Amino acid sequence: RDATCDSSSNPLCVSKCCEDGLEFDEEWECTLTNNSQLSPATFLGSREDVDISKLQYVYGFPTGCNEDDLIVHEYGPFHLLQDGSMYSVNGSHAELTTRYCLEYIPDMDEVMGIYCTPLEEEPEPEQCSWHKDVYPILMIFSIFFLILTLGVYAAVPNLRSRTSGRCLISLVTALLVFYIIQTSAYYVDTMHHHHTCITMAFFLHFTGLTVFFWLNVMAFNIWSGVRYCLLCNFFYFSLYAWGCPLLISTITLIIDHLPDHKHILKPNLVGERCFLEGTKAIWVYFYWVILLINLVNLYFIIHVWYIVYKTNKTVGKEDSSIPMFLKMFLIMGVTWILEIPSGGACWWVLADFFNLLQGVSIFIATVCTKSTYKEVVNWWSPYKSKIMYNFKPAATTELASVSGSTSSTNHGYKATEHSDQSRP
Repeated sequence: RDATCDSSSNPLCVSKCCEDGLEFDEEWECTLTNNSQLSPATFLGSREDVDISKLQYVYGFPTGCNEDDLIVHEYGPFHLLQDGSMYSVNGSHAELTTRYCLEYIPDMDEVMGIYCTPLEEEPEPEQCSWHKDVYPILMIFSIFFLILTLGVYAAVPNLRSRTSGRCLISLVTALLVFYIIQTSAYYVDTMHHHHTCITMAFFLHFTGLTVFFWLNVMAFNIWSGVRYCLLCNFFYFSLYAWGCPLLISTITLIIDHLPDHKHILKPNLVGERCFLEGTKAIWVYFYWVILLINLVNLYFIIHVWYIVYKTNKTVGKEDSSIPMFLKMFLIMGVTWILEIPSGGACWWVLADFFNLLQGVSIFIATVCTKSTYKEVVNWWSPYKSKIMYNFKPAATTELASVSGSTSSTNHGYKATEHSDQSRP
């Protein structure tokens, strides 16, 4: 560093990565600037009151660190304490002045903290580093089968005309968008594409919740089949299943942009792979909603079984939706349960594979069935007949024409011969 801080006279020491009059450029190199964005006003939102008159800058990157050890602050918003250390809002530690530096990032239009991993705490080596290469491939494989499922149910009129079929189309559409964005997030540099990452995180959160809300609609549709329902209309279903996740995701986005406060748990949408960062944030803004929906779905299942058992009542034309929903509930429920403890350890790789191949499971459960196969065959038969007729081999047509011509000639010859014999 270019200077050291005299804690006796100036207890508040702030570490600045570039020297006075310099800031990062697009290549993250210190360059001259006429208007530095790093000013005392930056620290007015500190966790503790800061005496600006005692502020002193220390210039340079963290000492005793290799370039590979420098990490952009990944816990979202941070504050400065009275001693000048950097405090993470969602973290439980404070970085010392010699272990971090602050600098304005033009691409992100905000001040970011760059800190060094503690020397005494070496990061644990990732046991299965290859998963970052394999997981996107598995998701692409799952995307392919989701497209097949969507194509079958959208093409066959008898499948898409049912309420259960429309619900499945909507669910698969949301899940398809979720997988596409999640796959793309593996290749986005969150450090240099801040706003892009926030947008992807918003739609990941929105589509992820939408999948489970549509599953909830499928459960309600079955439950309403054995009860009188005034709002059993697909328009209202769509308003609920698309509107509620949109409202929740919008509120989450607003909270993420609120001023920092120690009593507010912010979602931190610019996390790893552009999603919620931190276990607490994921639970509060994502898992708890899914847990509540699954509990409601479980109630619908138990109540339907109770009504059918007690009254021997059937659920009418939506009978086929029951096995479909049970399969989807099993697939989505098991996937959600496995998602919670999933980690980077190699022994957990099978659970991750099941999560990432969810599209394959849905295709098998909803398309590879006798009833769906029958509907597809009935829909395809007329098209098959037309195709066979239009592409009939030319040789067969010509042979038929020659046979017809020969037959006509023979008949004419016999008629002439008969006429000659009848003459006197």
